[in-house]
Amino acid sequence: TEPFVLTMAFLSLAGTLAGAPTSFIVEWNDLILLPTLDASDMEVDGIPALAVTPLQGGKQIEFTLPPLGEGVHYVEIAAGAIQDVQGTPSELFVGQFTVDTTAPRVTQSSLDEGDLSLGSGLTYIASFSEPLRGE
Repeated sequence: TEPFVLTMAFLSLAGTLAGAPTSFIVEWNDLILLPTLDASDMEVDGIPALAVTPLQGGKQIEFTLPPLGEGVHYVEIAAGAIQDVQGTPSELFVGQFTVDTTAPRVTQSSLDEGDLSLGSGLTYIASFSEPLRGE
């Protein structure tokens, strides 16, 4: 029998999110035995999900997440929490993501506040409180 494993998570795991997610969709490698689903099958930071909804196709489910603040969050679906239609228990799934809703701020500047001596060939150097992302 093939192991029953999570094949895809529709959330930027190990990434940084600009806002707190309200749901987490996962996809399995086989059809889910729906009576084995419970919101408490998934925890975020040790807190159970608020609800679980099977999605079309029988391999995807959506967990409604508890309110999340800024920082690193850990997701877990315990081994055996869910079964496929053959009764194969799920394998352990763990992941993490970061919620960062605070914009970077300038921590150092090569110009002083109110400095008007711009002149020609100005080079401006600034340091920020966190790395900047280009999009």
